[in-house]
Amino acid sequence: MDSLRIALADDDEGVRTMVAAWLGAMGHRVDTVEDGQALVAVCRSTPIDLIVSDVRMPQLDGLTAVTQLRRELAVPAVLMSGSWTASEMEQAASVGAAVLDKPFRQVDLVAALARAVAQRQTGRPRVLIAHSASDGLSERLAALGYEVIVCTTGMAEVAAESMGPHLILIDAGADGWGAVRRVRERAWGRTVRILAVGGCEDADQRSEWLAAGCDGFLTRPVAAGEVASLLTDRISS
Repeated sequence: MDSLRIALADDDEGVRTMVAAWLGAMGHRVDTVEDGQALVAVCRSTPIDLIVSDVRMPQLDGLTAVTQLRRELAVPAVLMSGSWTASEMEQAASVGAAVLDKPFRQVDLVAALARAVAQRQTGRPRVLIAHSASDGLSERLAALGYEVIVCTTGMAEVAAESMGPHLILIDAGADGWGAVRRVRERAWGRTVRILAVGGCEDADQRSEWLAAGCDGFLTRPVAAGEVASLLTDRISS
């Protein structure tokens, strides 16, 4: 990853110092502030490439600050919190921010930065297809201009963490339930749309897939237009 100028906001001095040190060790330039108002001010006065901000801060909360800055400057962002509410997660997703659960490790921060930077580099909808759910669908979606990654079911969580997809299509089998649950356990995985893909004979398993955390079930063969419609609904909502 290229060196970035990052605005870091957190009212906890210990967290601020730790994250600034990690970012500095990665080669990034860091401007640190203690609240949302100062975050808005520094981003307006300094060319900032990326924002890393706590959600709950005095003066102005991180979500409000990032929402405002995204409208003004289209700056990508990583939002951090130790206890997310459903409405906070929805707002973070609506502004396209990568999310982090506190406490986190340096490797988690690196992955969140990668998701945020990937979104800055391409505005194309991103689709992750887990293994045999592909059936040539990846090529058809790529031809329509989507960014597509295909991986094994067991690597779905790792690939999704790096990619930050708008949609995950996962094979209805081969430990698919486990992969869905692992994604849903992560902060960034709570808002991504996940659909299971199976044959007609798997249709009676839909309730089990919904219970595992899927948003729906698609029957093979999946049409690229069907996925495009789902992505349009998701991104515009």
